[in-house]
Amino acid sequence: MNLYRTFSPKRRNSFQFLANQAQQTALSLKLEKQNWIDEIFNRPTPIPPYFASRFGPPGYRRNVFYASERKQTTFFECSFGFLTRASLIELSINAVCYEIRFQGSRPLDVRGAPNLSEILDINPKNYGAAHAWLSSLSPQPKSIAYPSVREPNGSGINYAIFEKSAIDATSAPTEELIITPRASGLVDIESLISGKLPSIHPIY
Repeated sequence: MNLYRTFSPKRRNSFQFLANQAQQTALSLKLEKQNWIDEIFNRPTPIPPYFASRFGPPGYRRNVFYASERKQTTFFECSFGFLTRASLIELSINAVCYEIRFQGSRPLDVRGAPNLSEILDINPKNYGAAHAWLSSLSPQPKSIAYPSVREPNGSGINYAIFEKSAIDATSAPTEELIITPRASGLVDIESLISGKLPSIHPIY
């Protein structure tokens, strides 16, 4: 299964050491994506408070990689993060959407949890229920599937993946984006491949 992740990256070197340009480009893309994956799984554990997330509580001893089944969903997830930072409002931000291959076992579906609404609280300051639910599980899950709370109607599905071995970088082209969060709560997105995309309004 292929998943997508959108974020604002720090560019690395271009790995220009192959004679064949097509091969060089494909390998560059794959190595760059692998670097982005490694950066997350190489973060220090236990998870410090500034890296805490819905399924990555402070003190947790496993890092978590988030991705979405659809590109559109990952646009909502990434844009939400920009909207919550006042310093980024009305700024044009360079971002990329890239594809990864998920090859892990079937994820635990959070929709079977009895306190689902609390686990999926839209307030990022209220992740306590999600943290408590995760801590109560035995054995601990290798991955979790859950509905996006940033995309209207919860139509998109996200994955929280705890095992680096379950993810493989692909050589599929990355999509370069310019994302502009607006004071109105709308977010403008322009793709350098397909041009201006419809504005979105993440839930936050």
